[in-house]
Amino acid sequence: MSTWFPKLSDWSTVDLLIGIDNSSLHVSLEEVIGGPGEPSARRTPLGWTCVGPISQTAGDSRVSASVHHCLMTQSDADLTQLVRKFWEVDSQPAADGAALLTPDERHAQETVAKSMKHIGSQYSVGIPWKDHPPGANASYHTALKRLANTEQRLRRDATVGEVYAATVAEHISQGYVRRVDAADVNDGNAWYLPHFPIVKPDKTTTKVRIVFDAAAKSNGKSLNDFILPGPKLQQDLVNVLVGFRREPIALVCDIAQMYLRISLNPDDRRYHRFLWRTDPSKPPEVYEFCSVVFGVNASPFLAQCVSQQHARSLSSEMPQAASVVLDSTYMDDSMTSAPDVPAAKSLYADLSALWGQANMHARKWLSNSAEVLAEIPQADRASQLELTDEQLPDIKTLGVLWQVEIDMFTFQYKVPDFARLTKWQFLRILATIFDPLGFLAPYIVRAKVLFQSMWIEGFDWDADLPDDLVSAAEVWCAELPDLKRVQIPRCLRQSAATTATSSLEVFVDASEKAFGAVVYIRQQFNDGSDSMRLVASKMKVAPLAVHSIPRVELMAAVLGLQLVKSLLPPLDLTMSTVTFWSDSADVLYWIRGQSRKYKPFVAHRVGTIQTASDPDQWKHVATSRNPADLLTHGMSASQLADSQFWWCGPDMSGLHTPFPGKALSATAAAELKKPAVEIAHFSYLAIAALPALDPERYSSLLKLARVIAWINHFSSNARRLNTEQVSGPLSVD
Repeated sequence: MSTWFPKLSDWSTVDLLIGIDNSSLHVSLEEVIGGPGEPSARRTPLGWTCVGPISQTAGDSRVSASVHHCLMTQSDADLTQLVRKFWEVDSQPAADGAALLTPDERHAQETVAKSMKHIGSQYSVGIPWKDHPPGANASYHTALKRLANTEQRLRRDATVGEVYAATVAEHISQGYVRRVDAADVNDGNAWYLPHFPIVKPDKTTTKVRIVFDAAAKSNGKSLNDFILPGPKLQQDLVNVLVGFRREPIALVCDIAQMYLRISLNPDDRRYHRFLWRTDPSKPPEVYEFCSVVFGVNASPFLAQCVSQQHARSLSSEMPQAASVVLDSTYMDDSMTSAPDVPAAKSLYADLSALWGQANMHARKWLSNSAEVLAEIPQADRASQLELTDEQLPDIKTLGVLWQVEIDMFTFQYKVPDFARLTKWQFLRILATIFDPLGFLAPYIVRAKVLFQSMWIEGFDWDADLPDDLVSAAEVWCAELPDLKRVQIPRCLRQSAATTATSSLEVFVDASEKAFGAVVYIRQQFNDGSDSMRLVASKMKVAPLAVHSIPRVELMAAVLGLQLVKSLLPPLDLTMSTVTFWSDSADVLYWIRGQSRKYKPFVAHRVGTIQTASDPDQWKHVATSRNPADLLTHGMSASQLADSQFWWCGPDMSGLHTPFPGKALSATAAAELKKPAVEIAHFSYLAIAALPALDPERYSSLLKLARVIAWINHFSSNARRLNTEQVSGPLSVD
């Protein structure tokens, strides 16, 4: 039975008691009965619960306790809508350029810009309130109750409790937090934040982190409800990782206590108070933050505002370091690369100085060069690195495992342990694979296609799956340990020689099940050598809506265009260096045509391609030499590890095959608009009750004949197109 429930935290706070007066919520929809003296599992409208006595040891005369744990998950409707986005088709490709800011985001930026101050080496900012700070509230009582829960948790784990108390004491000694005098506690409106520990044993630093819960409700409102979160300012993760791969010498670091190094404006501090005591028998004391708080929704935005503004202010004095902060930093992690050891040493010195002038400390430095590491104090190296160690450590850089000693990216996963496989369980396993650059796409596509099959069959999230799907999923899961054989060079440069030319080769493909694109960088060096290495790939399962293969091939072409456009800035290349490869003659025919000739689906996408690239950049490649074909058909983990075709691309000699200028396939030809019938525009003169011609009104038969002839001439022209109308004097014809 235990396999049906996740591991519950020791912190068992009761958020809500549901009485029997809500009897409909206690109805048993399904039960799994335990043995004598064991609890039973009961599925209610709120989820699975565990009800029953805790087994007693022999001779134990204590009254048995009953356990009632309810597992609450996101509603099926919300989860269904979220997963549906995996295979929805955008009605039109995303527009170029940066995302437009909403009025609230612009207001947040303007508020913070006006409030930001830099005095000495200390930055201070104000909170971007939506309208106004919170008024009178009951947050003190909420924080007091939550403090008791936190204290109970800390008493159960003495080690966590000691670190927790030491962290609060350090915050006070460093000036990040101050104790509020009793006389000032009731000096106006304030907000009190509950707090609790997050324990991460795998972290090399900060294994216990205190989270201040700004989402906690008081009278139906939380502190976050009053604050604008601001726009997303951090760099795209893919761009940071690609920039990290550009040069041979790698350099990484992170910023210690980044939020706490930024001061809060005094007027906003009262809304960031909390309760704390070292002796639970005494009343708690009131403390308030003097710095930005981890847990407030605007804190990431505030930290990025400060770091980016600081980098811009020093861009002329330390251009390389400023560029790293602006382009190669994700939250508080900087990842960059340098062409040689002297450049890396200089960059380390400049980055340390730049962060220092903002009262921030760069730490956990690591490089693949021992010579560079020798310049860094041991206390600031990652994991207290010793240069006398035989091997440099393996670390995770933004979630990707980097083997520093051999300068390779790799992956480590275990076969998941599950008693029964459900759609929900398989989605959880799939979500554990973190692959932002798409290295594992040919392996992952099999799981995504399999999950889509589970979806199409309409199984409930926790329902048993048929044997064929379970068997296919088990085979895929069993291959996870084989991913440790995958090793990708971190550096995109294969030679130490100077690069003469660089270009990008983009391959796209589609099938009935999936479509995708893969990008390689092709470099030629001054010593005559050349290389080609995978930069990134992107893959999607085919949409559920029925589409022809040529349409899905066109979607792959747009995906490839969007992927390479995102890679150009971190690689410092332009669109003119890109060549696109497709094995679809229909797509190439469309791209070389006029987009207005096609129906909307094709016209919009062809227009997007023609706007961003030159049709001459799109080349034809045989399917057998198209590495994107691996994206759409899938590979096993062991096949992927050994596939030079995937990691290095095809042999480029003779790759281009002449574009087959044949007529479109019947399926693709159906995308042409039907020829529009040109309709002439006429002007009419309506005459009511027009009498017939009266011969007596004409003085001669010749005049009557001429009038009738002109009427017939006009009537005949009115039935013709403009280009076919007859003009000039009357004739016998």
